Parts: sequence; structure tokens; C-alpha cells
Amino acid sequence: MSNKKNNTLKLTPIILIAFCMFLYTPILKHAPVISYAIQYGIPIAFILTNIKCIKTLPLKTLILLAACGLMFTMSLIIPVLFNTNDFSYLANTTYVFRKAPIYLFLIIIIIRKYGRNSIVEHFLYHYSMATVVYILFTIILIATPQIKTIWFNIFSMTNGTEELLTNYGYTFRIGWLGFSGFRFTMYCTFSCIFLLYLRYSSGKYLTAKQFIIPYLICILGNMFYGRVGIIATFATSVLMMVMTDKLKIKNILILSLVAAALLFSLYTLRNLPIISDWYNWMTTPIVNLFTKGDFDNYSFDRMNSMLFMPEPETLIHGDGYYVYEGHYYKKTDLGIMRNVLYWGIPGAILSYGTTLYGLMDAKRKSRALLIAIIIAFAIFEYKGDTYYEIIAFIAPMTAFLNIKHNMLETQYD
Repeated sequence: MSNKKNNTLKLTPIILIAFCMFLYTPILKHAPVISYAIQYGIPIAFILTNIKCIKTLPLKTLILLAACGLMFTMSLIIPVLFNTNDFSYLANTTYVFRKAPIYLFLIIIIIRKYGRNSIVEHFLYHYSMATVVYILFTIILIATPQIKTIWFNIFSMTNGTEELLTNYGYTFRIGWLGFSGFRFTMYCTFSCIFLLYLRYSSGKYLTAKQFIIPYLICILGNMFYGRVGIIATFATSVLMMVMTDKLKIKNILILSLVAAALLFSLYTLRNLPIISDWYNWMTTPIVNLFTKGDFDNYSFDRMNSMLFMPEPETLIHGDGYYVYEGHYYKKTDLGIMRNVLYWGIPGAILSYGTTLYGLMDAKRKSRALLIAIIIAFAIFEYKGDTYYEIIAFIAPMTAFLNIKHNMLETQYD
């Protein structure tokens, strides 16, 4: 009998529900206060009752928190210093302090259920599967308008949902939170990265059946929520398979056949009124690549036009504007440009340096995982602001990757 350790992960339904509920929290339309009380009150109360899990924070976590505190302070001082009165950047610098407790809460749940030896792996698996559930709910909302109507009579849509969904190709950019765009295609890409790590790392935490369907659903989510995610997922997937020595004919053939089946299914449905605009929007860059030799993509061309060299003074200290006259300052969507325009190169070094510093712990698990996350981060940061999302995600994780004392390993009954 083989003595080889079985590393296959288990999915716990109640924990998956918690991930769905707290990562993508629906807000009651007529009682939002109750939703916010649940979203933040339950995690904070749970953390306090399990405080012995984190009674000693490692130095790295303290450094990350100090850096986030400095960014928050700067976002308060800069608008006053430059007399811009634009405090909108506070939404970015406070994000870590709003979101990190939720991630910490979910990590402690994982510890209580599975112990400390597979914290990262079980967390990444449940995170990815919560994204899968969100994507499947998108399909339900599109396929059954009655459910969509009932759902949004109970829960609020994100601001501007109805107007945004009328844009060309945006039909499928909806989930239980309402309009689901750029950030959701980013969540899909990171879920693909996590699933690849869990499948192809030395631990082999997922079986082929556990991996292939969720992975393809997350790619489908890229197709729904934002085409930049398709590029990021393709680039990072190839990279990870090369670095883990899994870019073999067998694996390529299996993924290609399943992907071809998915694309063929979409192709056969392309003339249905409900998906025709979305299908044309999603496939246009790919068709252009094969017919014209380049993507010839309006969105990509528009992004490139937003890249410019700021004035020397702006590079040194920024202009103190993030939003101006109802638009992003200088009307640029690029995350790196918004960062530099707001607080100059020193602020950008602080924000990006903090992000990369936190990400370095991923190398403990897999060098391929680290590099894939950094590449995906760079792609998404070019498109829009994402660094604070990464910091909020990684800061609680570093606490448990670097912690020295024994942690609570109580199992649920």
C-alpha cells in the first residue's frame, strides 16, 4: 500500500457560503445598514472571539500596516497641502483597513476547520470557488429575467448599473452585486492563477476534475466582465505551466479540447438576441488578431492614449487630484497614471513597494505563483487601480505565514 500523503483539498459548503457572502456581499435595498452591520460586524466579532490566533503579529505584518497607515495619512494631508480639497483617494487608502478584517475572518475560519498546515491552499481554493459561484449566478440572472427582477427588488445594484449595462457588449457584466466589470475580471484571473497553483504545484492539491471545470468557468468570467482579464489569464497560465514543467502535449491537448468545446458552444449560440452583442464584443479583438494581425481594440487603443509624461513638478510631489470635475484627474483610466498624478513618484514607490513587499511571501509556496501574481498585477494596474486590493488580500495572509507561536487548530464539530 502506498504511503504517499494525500493532499487533495476538500470544499466545505458552509465555508464556501461564507466566502461568497463576505467577499461579494449583497446589500439589502431597503435596509443597507443591516447588510453593512453583517459585512463588518460578524468578521470583527469573530476575530475578537478568536483573538488568540493573532495575539502576536509578525514584523512583516506590522510593516505592511505601518505603510498602509502612512498612505492613509498622506491621502489626508495632500489635499490640504495642495488646497485641492479632493479627498476621494481616501477610498483607496482606507480599503485595506475595511477589507483586510474580512480576509482575516475567513482565514481564521479555514484554520478552525482544517488546521494551520494548509491555510493558504484551502483559502485559495474556497476563494476561487466563490468566484465560480458568482459567475454561475451571472448566467442565472441573464437566463432568467424573472429571477433578476426579484433579486434586485430585494438587493441593491451598484451605482450606475442600469446605465452601464446598456453599453455595447456589456450584457453579461452583471452579478448579484449589480454591474460587474474590471475588478471582477481581475478576481477571475487571480482565481485561475490560484487553481493552476493548486493543480500543478508539487503538492497537487486538486484532481483534474476539481481543476478543469472551475478553471474554465473563471475564464468564462473573464469573457463576461472584461477582456483584459482574458489576456492576463492567458499570459499567466502559459507562464505557470512552463515554470512548473506542465506545458506538455497531454495537458495542452486536454485544455485545448475543453476550451474548444466551450467556444464552439458559444459560437452556436451567437445569434441569440440575449448574447449576440456580448459575443461580438468579446470576440472582436481575437478576430482582429487573426484577420488583421493586431487586436485593433478601441479599449486598448484608448488606454494607450491615456499614457503621457506628467510635468516634472507632478512627478516629484503629485498634483493632489484623483477626481476632477466628475472624472478621474486628466481623464486617465490608467492606474499607474492616477497614482503618479495624485502623489508623485514617491507615493507610487510607497504604494507599489508595499504591494511587492507583501507579495514576496508567495515565493514560499511557489516561485511560479509569485511571478504570475506580479504579472497579473502589472497588467491590471495598467488598466486601473488595483494595488490596495492586493495589499488587503496579502496582509492578513502574511500574519499567518510569518507567525511564530502556535495557532488555534480547533475543529468544527
